[in-house]
Amino acid sequence: MATKRDLTELRAEAQEIGVFLPLEEQTDALMQPASLHGRTVENRSALLMQPCYDADENGAPTAETVRRYCDAVTAHAYGMLWTEPVAMTPDARADVHQLMLTKENQDAFSAMMRAISEAAERVHGFAPLQIALFGHAGCFALKPAVAEQNQLTTEGAALLSDDDLTRLVVSCADRKSVV
Repeated sequence: MATKRDLTELRAEAQEIGVFLPLEEQTDALMQPASLHGRTVENRSALLMQPCYDADENGAPTAETVRRYCDAVTAHAYGMLWTEPVAMTPDARADVHQLMLTKENQDAFSAMMRAISEAAERVHGFAPLQIALFGHAGCFALKPAVAEQNQLTTEGAALLSDDDLTRLVVSCADRKSVV
């Protein structure tokens, strides 16, 4: 599938493959400011980064990670940036090079967030609101684990208890504000 340059191309491909894809021609509203939990967001355009598994072995962002994020925020004036999934624990990672925020690497994360802000400000005059997406790869994790067993989960994946899930959430509390 090639990159689509306009809505006409995208609509044609959607129709060709039989997918209903509602598309709006007028997107001016996306460029209007908004308030999100008391924080002003310059516009409603959001970037959701995809995982590239380019962190170091400890989950810290590498120079490649920082470059990738800075390139993305300078390409368009996003109001919000959602990170790729950041693992909650070492076992929660889908890959040994997945981002993972820890006390030991929080300075590297802070530096990455500052670099992203500075890059966007240089080009667009403002920085996006940055939101870290903490996650667990579940049955695809290095140590597979699931919250429920069903026909779609990996056989042999550990079933997490309510206490296990609570511990995962509480473990993120120390990392809620990096910058």
